[in-house]
Amino acid sequence: MSWQVNSTRSLEVVGGEVKELDVVSLRSGRAGVAVGSHGTIVHENVDGKIFIVEFSDANGRTVALEDLAREELELISEFKP
Repeated sequence: MSWQVNSTRSLEVVGGEVKELDVVSLRSGRAGVAVGSHGTIVHENVDGKIFIVEFSDANGRTVALEDLAREELELISEFKP
């Protein structure tokens, strides 16, 4: 696995997969969630293709829970226990 800096200056894992508790950025806007918003993956469906991502405000309150495909997400930070 290798790292590269993409044009938005965030880190993206090349050839890697996102998983629960990773921080991701939204590549396409949704109702109430702007493009580029950061969220945390809170659940990965069994097939690993759909993820539930929690988006929070500055006070830590949940503003949206979205079902998103891997293609809609950009990895910002990997969770490391």
